[in-house]
Amino acid sequence: MAREHDWTGSWDTHWKSGGARIDMVQDGTMVKGEYPTLQGHFTGEVSDNILTAHWVEGNAKGKLTFAISANGQSFTGRFDNGEWWSGRRTGDQRTPHPYDVFLTPDLSWPRETISSFLTAFGFVEFGENDFITAGMNCCLLDEGQREIPITQQIDAVATFYHILDQTTMRIWDLPGENGATLQGDPDEFRVSFSQLGTRETVDVKLVKQDDEWKIVIPPTAELKKKLASLLEARGIATLSHKGHQELSSPRATMRNFFINSQKSTPAAQRALRDAMDLSDIDPVIRDQEAFHLAEYLKAIFSRTSFFVWQEIPDDPDQTSPYVHFKHPRGDISIVPVKTEDNQTKWKFSSDTIHHLSSIYEDIISLPPVMGTIDSSTKPLFIRIRERLQKASPGLIKRDLYLENWKWPGLFLVITLGYLFARLATKVSARILRWRTEKSPTPMSSESQKFFIIPLFMIFLSLSWKTGILALGLPVRLFFGLEIFLKFILIVGSSWAIYNFIDILGGFFLELAQNTKTTLDDILVSLLSSLFKIIVVVGAFIMLAETFHLPYRTVIAGLGIGGLALAIAARDTLANFIGSAVLLADRPFRRGDLVSVGGTSGTISHVGLRSTDIRTDSDSLLVIPNSVLVNEKITNLSARRNRRFETVVEVVRETSLDQLDQFRAGILELMASQPNGDKLDRYAGICEFTDSSIQIKISCFIDAPNLQKEYEIRHDLFLGMLRLAKDLEVELASPIRKLMSTTEPSVPSMPPAAPSPPHPHQPLPVASLV
Repeated sequence: MAREHDWTGSWDTHWKSGGARIDMVQDGTMVKGEYPTLQGHFTGEVSDNILTAHWVEGNAKGKLTFAISANGQSFTGRFDNGEWWSGRRTGDQRTPHPYDVFLTPDLSWPRETISSFLTAFGFVEFGENDFITAGMNCCLLDEGQREIPITQQIDAVATFYHILDQTTMRIWDLPGENGATLQGDPDEFRVSFSQLGTRETVDVKLVKQDDEWKIVIPPTAELKKKLASLLEARGIATLSHKGHQELSSPRATMRNFFINSQKSTPAAQRALRDAMDLSDIDPVIRDQEAFHLAEYLKAIFSRTSFFVWQEIPDDPDQTSPYVHFKHPRGDISIVPVKTEDNQTKWKFSSDTIHHLSSIYEDIISLPPVMGTIDSSTKPLFIRIRERLQKASPGLIKRDLYLENWKWPGLFLVITLGYLFARLATKVSARILRWRTEKSPTPMSSESQKFFIIPLFMIFLSLSWKTGILALGLPVRLFFGLEIFLKFILIVGSSWAIYNFIDILGGFFLELAQNTKTTLDDILVSLLSSLFKIIVVVGAFIMLAETFHLPYRTVIAGLGIGGLALAIAARDTLANFIGSAVLLADRPFRRGDLVSVGGTSGTISHVGLRSTDIRTDSDSLLVIPNSVLVNEKITNLSARRNRRFETVVEVVRETSLDQLDQFRAGILELMASQPNGDKLDRYAGICEFTDSSIQIKISCFIDAPNLQKEYEIRHDLFLGMLRLAKDLEVELASPIRKLMSTTEPSVPSMPPAAPSPPHPHQPLPVASLV
């Protein structure tokens, strides 16, 4: 039975048309939930982690069903109409956030009301549903709108926000405290906002009730008509919540930067990089430099102002740069930039990128604006710098290229990084040695040494790279060091992986030798070779990326020169195809005795390009796979049994009883070998000569390898000799005839030494005497 989870806590939830934060309390099997943002609540009962409840939102009500996840950190559910409702646990209490200062709107003046409304729904637009109530409190709906369900009321107010989002305004020009004053009716204010680049305008009315200024929301039909008119003027078919990703205007770029600066995912980091014009920075170091630049921008924005999106121009046809902040060291500006595909993207200008560090150094002492990112979210090098500035301002001065505190910091990074790499390598080597000693197939000391140098390179590059990031060193000034660190990291990692594949392949090859299938050995050899090639190719590609070599152009050019490459590499490709055929057909396995093209030997290795055969003379024969698949391959090791056949000659004077007993003894002798009683065997007279009787002997030997065959043949021959001696059967000897002649004698040549018998050919009788 699944563990029962407690539903008590705060949950961030979403459904098809919206979402809200829900606070649940469980008492026994009863659960109560509230989400004040939509004036909603529900009450229900839990059984087997399934919550069934009735919800109420104003005049609307219905049923819901939630099922909590196995870890109790999320739930999935649905309304009674079938629409989904899901959520994730955020803790027993909501975590405070710097932006929480905007949860309470300022309604004291028209300027403050409009600013609070735009800020609140700006957060809602990007998933911060806690700000819905703050935005709704800035608005005044008519009697008809107040009668509709709360979700429809929120939709109407959100539509009004999207209408204002199509315009551009200057908040400071509105009446407010220490600003412009009201003209005319002191309890009513009207203002018109324009859409840049078109003739469209939006009229906004605010009224004062109980000393609070609120925005009057027009009827829903009028809202939809106005939004459609504004979108049509921009040439937009439908409203998209991801339009900022297109970087189509200064506002879109600023939005894109703000949203992704709150995240740490790789996609967010790429989005931040794309929002900056990094054309003056070498591509090799753009990624790391973009990280530093983004941190500088975040710190500058948090100290200059908390801006409202609608104050930033959003005209995609604008050609003049947008200057967001002016400073004696340089401006923060967003300019149109032509991309490689001839599209126009608005990005932080290259001049802005160049002056960011200088601007940051001048304004770092300025306290952050209320409601901006907390200092705890800053990167380490910024926090270190701020503390040093308070402790000893002289360390922040720049006397030689870098701030003074960074030079001793760089020395410490290099020294400590080297010591850490040495220590980590030794520890890793001991762990590796300890693990291999406990393994069924322990790694040799020579193999362990192959990991020492690559591990040291990996640890050294990672420690130095981490230290450089912690110091916030300008990558452009240490370009060579960055290249060096990437180089040793790529080489070390690739080297370690290559050695690991080699050792792992050997381990699996030993396991494969104990299996009965022929597939395992060849598959392990081929896969090991293939993975090694992948590692080497991957290393070269990464090195090409590091040194900014145009390998993509070379690869693209293969499409044009593909035919020439195919012709030049046809033998190599044929070998690869041959290895695939060997893998599919499986004619042999590693260690098998084979005969190929008249040459016999043992298979020692099967690779992607060739196969190695160790011959009987202990030489190594390398045959390309493309040749091997077209040769006749005789797998001698695949024989179920090995044939033993010979002829024994006995003298003509041997009696019939001796012949019968000799034949019966030989048959019994052949049956005594392993599994001999189950194998075919024969012994009998086959021919008569002038001086002997020939007895043919034939049987199969159950021998898994050549060594075992030699041993059994030896035992059979010895057994026949002992049998002949016991039965007093005389074996015939070769007869030599001496010829006499009157011609002068000619010295005869000594007889040639008999060639050694082949293990698979019948032995002559001379071998028995």
